[in-house]
Amino acid sequence: MGQVMNKKVLMRSAAIAVAGIAASLLGAQVLLQERIADTAQTPSAETISSTAARGLDIDNAQMTAFTADAGLNTSAPAPSASAGDECQPVLSVRATVDALIAVTLDAPCHPDTPLVISHADLAFSQRTDALGRYSGFIPALMPEARLDLFLGDDVFLEAQVTIGDLDDHIRIVAQWTGAIDLRLHGFHSGADFGAAGHLHAANPFDPDTEGAFLIALDENDSPDAMRAEIFSIPAQLAPASRAELALAFDSTLCGQTVSAYILTLGAGRMSDVAEARFTTPDCPADAGLLIMDLPLPAPNTIGAAIH
Repeated sequence: MGQVMNKKVLMRSAAIAVAGIAASLLGAQVLLQERIADTAQTPSAETISSTAARGLDIDNAQMTAFTADAGLNTSAPAPSASAGDECQPVLSVRATVDALIAVTLDAPCHPDTPLVISHADLAFSQRTDALGRYSGFIPALMPEARLDLFLGDDVFLEAQVTIGDLDDHIRIVAQWTGAIDLRLHGFHSGADFGAAGHLHAANPFDPDTEGAFLIALDENDSPDAMRAEIFSIPAQLAPASRAELALAFDSTLCGQTVSAYILTLGAGRMSDVAEARFTTPDCPADAGLLIMDLPLPAPNTIGAAIH
């Protein structure tokens, strides 16, 4: 049992590392220092809107290959992949630990090409490497998980995999577009800001807590990238967990409204997409930080929207 658990911990930490850390360590340190120094003087964020935001046209992303086999993975090749055509992109997916989807794209004739991956209401952008490959891990949001991948201007691929343990997880997703300094923060086991149990892009995994992690998905070098961060916890930890969304702003962002789009997963069912709006102080304004509490679904919540 101990060896199996250790393998799951190693796979989980590898998956999180491979999925990508959106924030640089320096950026995350600055954000944390600002928050710890003083949040009392920053204006309050607007309450999350209950207005559905299904006009969110963010599409797909990519995931990096992790070859370790947990012994419970299934694979589904993209139906559009054609054997014998060396230039035909091939997309494959498989289920792995913690209801994560391992995604692999092999597109040898599409090196350094932008792509978008969508799964349910989650979407983010990435690009292939110099060999036309992309791989990574996406937290599943549906038991019959379908992924759509748009590669370049004219290639569409899709794949599907069954996720068997989705009911065991509570998830909250924040997604937005552009180079806005938004960050999702997850807290479990009653953790305070900066303490053990506080998960964020620069500290995505706590090995002392089985199954809690935060994954950041985006294309780091594009100012127009579609970005997403997901906080995932075992359902039994939900009563002692919470989440926050933080916006760091400076004088270039004063007097503006900034939006992110939030969805939650509980009891294997997703909420509707909701808009989270921040209103920054009027210009001129010094740099600051806005914090918004995000409600986590109860383990027995089914399909409830954020209010």
